[in-house]
Amino acid sequence: MHRPLRRAAAPLLLAAATLLATAPSLGDGPPPSPAPEGRIRIPAIGVDADVLPVGLDRQGALEVPPFRDALKVGWYELGPRPGDRGPAILVGHRDAPAERGGRGRRGYRDAVFARLDRLRPGDRIETRTAAGRRTTFNVTEVATYRTADFPTATVYAPAIGAQLRLITCGGRIGRNGHWDSNVVVSAARVATPERNTSPAVTPPTRSTGPALSPSAKSTTPRDPSRPDPPTPLPALPPSLPHESSPSRSAAPRQERLSGPTPATPPGRSGRSSW
Repeated sequence: MHRPLRRAAAPLLLAAATLLATAPSLGDGPPPSPAPEGRIRIPAIGVDADVLPVGLDRQGALEVPPFRDALKVGWYELGPRPGDRGPAILVGHRDAPAERGGRGRRGYRDAVFARLDRLRPGDRIETRTAAGRRTTFNVTEVATYRTADFPTATVYAPAIGAQLRLITCGGRIGRNGHWDSNVVVSAARVATPERNTSPAVTPPTRSTGPALSPSAKSTTPRDPSRPDPPTPLPALPPSLPHESSPSRSAAPRQERLSGPTPATPPGRSGRSSW
């Protein structure tokens, strides 16, 4: 009675063994890209890209998205989020290897920050989180630094307000095949006017004579030789709450760079979600 079941199960076992033998192992191929944490728009240079979280590599240097994500921007997730207080670090490739040629240097194609150095002060940058929060920034500075002299303390210094630091490669291609400089764009959040929610206070009109109480019985006319009593000032509205400015922390020590990637930015413990 049990023989037919064994015969029926034999083909299934053979098929399962074939699938296991031909299925790729979990370690084959590059790891999948992380889920986007938001988007960034830079209308002046035609950027409208996803933002991926990046961290530090084994040498402690700032990571950049892999070449397969060359049209996406990396956000240093151990630092401030775009729109939060402090400098949010955003990195991207200037170019990437091209399988079939490209518009840039031979064998390379333009990447997301190919024209980052064309930005000018006043250009607008917009960020949007996965939750839908939008923040607008204005470019304040565009600078190019030699990689060997990258000003770590200046670029990654703490900031009181919400700021951005956009970093990519620049300068010239050296004999080692790498760019010899970094382009750094600084931007500050556009201030939005605060709405005054205090009730409007209407000042009283100045009367031509002293006000009489309802119970006053006197009908004596006003003496023109006597000055009018002072009219009391209206109550002032409560002052708006002001956010206390944090004390500026000491900038990280200057580091010299030996590669095309900027030095390690000052991190903070834990990982944050943009």
